[in-house]
Amino acid sequence: MASSVEDRLEKNLECGICLESFQKPRMLRCHHTYCEHCLQRIVFRAAGGRKQKITCPECRVETKLQQGGVENLPSNFLIKQLLEVNNDAQLDAQVNCEKHVEEPVDLYCSCDKPICRACTVIDHRSHLNQPLSGVFSREKKKIGKLLEEAKPQMSALKAEITSIEGIEEALPQNFLEVKKQVDSFIDSKISQLDSARERLKEEVNEMSTALVNDLKEKREALLLSVSKVETVKESFTSCSHSGEKKVEFLRKRRQFEEHLKDLSSISHDIRPCKKVSLQLLKIHPVNSGSDLQNQARIRRIEFSESEKPPSVSTDDVTLPKIRIEFALLLLVMGLLIVFLLEQKVKVH
Repeated sequence: MASSVEDRLEKNLECGICLESFQKPRMLRCHHTYCEHCLQRIVFRAAGGRKQKITCPECRVETKLQQGGVENLPSNFLIKQLLEVNNDAQLDAQVNCEKHVEEPVDLYCSCDKPICRACTVIDHRSHLNQPLSGVFSREKKKIGKLLEEAKPQMSALKAEITSIEGIEEALPQNFLEVKKQVDSFIDSKISQLDSARERLKEEVNEMSTALVNDLKEKREALLLSVSKVETVKESFTSCSHSGEKKVEFLRKRRQFEEHLKDLSSISHDIRPCKKVSLQLLKIHPVNSGSDLQNQARIRRIEFSESEKPPSVSTDDVTLPKIRIEFALLLLVMGLLIVFLLEQKVKVH
């Protein structure tokens, strides 16, 4: 019987259009009641929301709409009160024990479990228990107090979250800026390398031109000496066959003597020809951040046929290191002089 009454009550609390529980029940002139949003859909479908009256879906009686439309229709306060009562009843609805299905859960055991009275006889016989409603009120109050105390921490956490979100939002732009800085840094190094490359190539061009010109001058000087000797030799050979040649030979005798004396002096100065080449000299300064322009240079090297050209790896040519070794040498010499002076003073 009770179930039948409850069913009828729930049926009367359902909207005849959406068949759900009433949401903002509005009453028409015929006293039929429907949800506010259901009536708004009817008006909108009828004339795009511009209709001045609405027809009841059940009895077809028309209700004139005032300014404001459906929202200004009277509320059905009786149904609203019944809905509130029904909601409260659902909130206070009895929960039965899972183990003893016919017994309501109305106790709270000392082992922190909601139980029914049958549970106190069997599984929780030696435990202390209290009425569930009292424990609920006490624990709800305790949790409410903890929630109130947690408000400052929650505010701090939310502020920190906002701060982190701000950082996250700014990071992509920061990443782009750093990438641009990387590109700029590497581009500057590439530019320095390109400049160093051009400088070293220009140095090679200048030194190679000077070297080629030097060798050319030496070769031409030697060819001139050889030509003079060949002239003397030719005149010397031909003078025995003709009287005219003999006279010419005698006229040029002193000139020939000078050529041969010059050849003799040149031959004394001639040494075994050494090979000549250019080499890239890599200088490794102590300060790795120094200008790339000062970290390499071109040098001219000479070596004999029996020698091998010096190794290209010249890591030991470190200018700061040489300066340090020279300074140490001066320091040792200074200490030695001081020692000798002290010995001299002791002797006197």
